This record gives sequence, C-alpha cells and structure tokens, in this order.
Amino acid sequence: DCSDGTWSLNAYTMAEGANVFTISGEDSLGNPTSDAITITLDTTAPTITVTDPNGGVDFTTNVASQTVSGTCSTDAVNLTTTLGTFADSDCSDGTWALNAYTMAEGANVFTISGEDSLGNPTSDAITITLDTTAPTIEVTAPNGGVDFTTNTASQTVSGTCSTDTVNLTTSLGTFADSNCADGTWSLNAYTLAEGANVFTIGGEDSLGNLTSDAITITLDTTAPTIEVTAPNGGVDFTTATASQTVSGTCS
Repeated sequence: DCSDGTWSLNAYTMAEGANVFTISGEDSLGNPTSDAITITLDTTAPTITVTDPNGGVDFTTNVASQTVSGTCSTDAVNLTTTLGTFADSDCSDGTWALNAYTMAEGANVFTISGEDSLGNPTSDAITITLDTTAPTIEVTAPNGGVDFTTNTASQTVSGTCSTDTVNLTTSLGTFADSNCADGTWSLNAYTLAEGANVFTIGGEDSLGNLTSDAITITLDTTAPTIEVTAPNGGVDFTTATASQTVSGTCS
C-alpha cells in the first residue's frame, strides 16, 4: 500500500548467488513502473592451505626449527596464526609464510586463519610434534653393568633397550641379538685383550635421537711377584748351618 509513500517485503532468505528483486506497479491509468535491486549472497569462504613442511601433513621430528608456509586464495585477508609470526601474510600473490619457529617439545599446532572481505572465515592447520627424547640402551651384564677387573678373558656383554631403539652398534665384538623389539640385546662371547676393554653400545630411534651405554672390563692376567732374596741372595746353596732365615720381596 503506497498511500503512505512506502512499501516493504517480508524478510527473505536468499539463495547463494545473485538474487534480483524487481518491484513493479502501475497507476490507476495502467502506467507501469518498476525498480530492482540485485543482492548477491556469497557465503563461500576463501581458501588457506598449509603446504610445507611435509606437504602440510602432520608429522613428528627431532628438528626444533620449522618454517610453515602455504597457499591462499587472493581474496583471503586478515591472516592470523596460533604459533609464530608471519613473514608474508599478503595473499595477493596466492601464498603466505611464517618465520622460522623454534618448537616446544611435544605437539605444536599451527592454525592459520583468515577471512574474505565479507567476513567468511577459513583456516587450515598442521600439527608438528617435536620428539628429542632419546631411546634407552643399558648394559646390565656382566657385573650388573658396572666396570670391573677380571682375569677371565672370555666375557659376554648384554643388556636392555627400549623397543624404539634401532641400528645398534658396538665398539667391540659382534651382536648375538641386536633387535630391541623384546627390550633386550646381547653380544657374542668376546675374548678380551690385556688391559682395558671398553664396550660402547650405541643406537637411535626412528627420528635419529642417539643413545648409548658403556662398560669397561679390564683384563689383568699379570701375576704378582714374589722373590727370595736371602739367604745367599736367593740362590740355592749348601750349608752346615741348620738354622736359616729366608726372606725376600713381593709386589
């Protein structure tokens, strides 16, 4: 009713895209008139994608410094990040990047968010887990894994290891068992050389975090010394004196 010079429609839920409202009428003589407005509904979010590192896929590493970057549609603006700072937050060239970031141990979640000029939000994320914890290797035998000295040349060294330990190495001998899947390892029996024999058992986890343990077994087969020096300088002799005092030196 235009008697008050105004008209209005009820609230209308638009479809995505162009919505053309054409309002038409006429006067009492049938002279037509109309006006129109096109309202375009755009609820399509812009795009932000993490592409580096690791192709944007979550992963675990022992390298603390990481640079996260990716692509974005050119209509994305007002970029934010949950970790680090931007080296490039301008999507006009279709890319964005953070500065190198030193991660904390554990899960580090980088969520990159933005919006278009209409406020349609978008985001993408990558979780990078920092694991610098070394696996464990321990020498437990012989002698409880404690350094010792012996006159027994043949020794068998063995111990325990965490199940994530791989690529075991030894500074002496060869392995009878180098598979830590059951939590143990062992060397074949080894014939020691005279003196200190250092068995260093090394390994790493799948990320390259290193671990080792060692035992020093000293082989001492050198006998102590005892020497008769008196009487007669320790030299066999014959005498008519029944009472003799024998003495000497010793180590």
